[in-house]
Amino acid sequence: MLALDTDPEAVAAAREVARANGLAERLRLEQGSLDAARGAPWNGVVVNIAAEFFHRDAVELGALLGPGGSLVASGFLGEDAAAVSASLARAESPPRSSTRSSRGWRSSAARGLMARLWRVHHVGAPPADGDLVELAADEGHYVRKVLRLAAGEDLVLFDGNGGEWAARLDVCDARKVRVRVAGMATALPSRPSPSNCFRGCVARKRWTG
Repeated sequence: MLALDTDPEAVAAAREVARANGLAERLRLEQGSLDAARGAPWNGVVVNIAAEFFHRDAVELGALLGPGGSLVASGFLGEDAAAVSASLARAESPPRSSTRSSRGWRSSAARGLMARLWRVHHVGAPPADGDLVELAADEGHYVRKVLRLAAGEDLVLFDGNGGEWAARLDVCDARKVRVRVAGMATALPSRPSPSNCFRGCVARKRWTG
């Protein structure tokens, strides 16, 4: 496992945590960024950084993943989640992602090339970026009563013909369910996706589990 950070103090702290937990022999902890990770496909990539990074380097992130690889992206604010999802969707071999929030921050747990996200069927003409789309009654019921989503949460619209669009719920109540489209995701062939598990050390103390 390779762990990278551009801050030498962060690298030193991570090495201390690894030693304290008996993981020093299993981890490569180095100063660097994407350049240091190139050269071989990875089964999993974990990135914790601001939204601008994903907008700028989504294509390179996608290129790091091997077939069925997984991405965990975090460090961006909730207000940036739809735009980050759109940037990842436009990347080569984009990982489709499901998002979670905590205290205003967002993370995106993405399994490469596998739609684990909240996916909702879209009936009608393909939407454009920024369009407000009101869902049909059955789809709206599914979003509210089955998925139990609320306004502000992210999902993917699909049309059954290979088109997929990142979107965010704009209105979600008994009268109507409406989304704002953030961007189109490129249709991808299905590939097997092995399960992956990620766990991070965030404090200078021992942990077990």
